Parts: sequence; C-alpha cells; structure tokens
Amino acid sequence: MRVTTVIAKLRFISNLCDRSGLTPEAGAWAKHELGELREIQWAVKGIESKGESQLNERQSSKLNMVNAAAMEWLGSDRLDELFNILFLFDEFLSRSFDLLHRDWPHTVNALEIKNGHEWISKNETFLYPEVTDEMNNWTTRGFYVKAYRDLEEKWSAD
Repeated sequence: MRVTTVIAKLRFISNLCDRSGLTPEAGAWAKHELGELREIQWAVKGIESKGESQLNERQSSKLNMVNAAAMEWLGSDRLDELFNILFLFDEFLSRSFDLLHRDWPHTVNALEIKNGHEWISKNETFLYPEVTDEMNNWTTRGFYVKAYRDLEEKWSAD
C-alpha cells in the first residue's frame, strides 16, 4: 500500500467533511492523521533515495491502521465516489499533457492570434471560450476544457 494512496483517502474525507458529506469528527481525525502520514511520506522518500524499499514496523503499522480507519469512514459508496473523482483527475492530467506538451506548437500558435476569435471569443477566457465549436481546429483544447469542467463539476458538487 502506498502512503500517497492513504493520503488521498484522508484528503477526500476532509473534503467530504468540508462539504457536509461526513461528520466534523471525521474531518478532524483526517487532518490529524494527514500530519503524521506526511512524516511517513518523507521517510519513504528518504528510504527510496537510498535504494531501499521497506518502512519500519511502526510506520507500516501506522499506515495499515490509518488505511483501515479511512476505509471505515468512507464506506463502499464513498470509495466509489473517490475512484470516480480520481478517474476524472487522471483524464484531466492526460488532457493537460496533450494540450501543454504534445500539442504545444499549435497551442502557442492559437494563443498568438491577434484579431481572430476563432478559438476564444473576444472578452472570454481559455476555459470558457464561448465559441460555437470548442473542438474546431483545436481538439486538444476542447478535450482539456471538457476534462476540466467534468472534474470541477464533480469536485465542487454538494
């Protein structure tokens, strides 16, 4: 089990508490445990930099205990919701890479347009371009904007 996976679960619990999806006690517990797991995360980075791969017994025990408690707080329905959000986040990262790396020459060219408003209407923004077809001649931007909106909608939902 990875420390980052357990940290993601704790952050999700904290976010759910902020949105009134779980009790304040769960949020307080998650925030407390996040601090301790950050220490384990730093220890893991030190272990990996030395070419080793094992946590000590105390760290491993703590990680297992926090993971089990997080799973109990979340339950299967919330865990499914977490994985749906992680899928959307993965899609967003993939689209970010496409737009900001693979398709970078076209992205730069599209952003340098001085008088035309084919890709972004006048007085609008990159994320909300207000054009007829957001995919027209710049599909990576269209997919990026869709991934951003899907993630933002799910993450901000009450």
